[in-house]
Amino acid sequence: MAHIRRALDGRQFRLGYDNETRYGIQVISPASTRKAIPANPESKSSMFSQMLPPTWEFTVRVAALVFTLGLLILILYYEITVGPVNSTFESFMNSQTIGVRILFASFGTTIDAFWNY
Repeated sequence: MAHIRRALDGRQFRLGYDNETRYGIQVISPASTRKAIPANPESKSSMFSQMLPPTWEFTVRVAALVFTLGLLILILYYEITVGPVNSTFESFMNSQTIGVRILFASFGTTIDAFWNY
């Protein structure tokens, strides 16, 4: 354990992006130290006002989450309404025609595309 302390002694670390793809611990060299934003308790701006706008990757992930939750709600609605109720949605889902198969194949393809993004 002591040899690790000696190897890391005098170095500074931060959390940040590595090549804009991965988030993790980075070593800061003395030439590239960042200035910290001073905390001003009297400032009316919150920490959210200092955040950057959402990136494209964040937007895609939120869209994937909304799509997946919407599909989950659709499936739960189908499971809850199964019974004596004869709705057009239930008859469409029970028909097992090419339309239902294409619909759920497109759902699976979309989820797979978002999942691997």
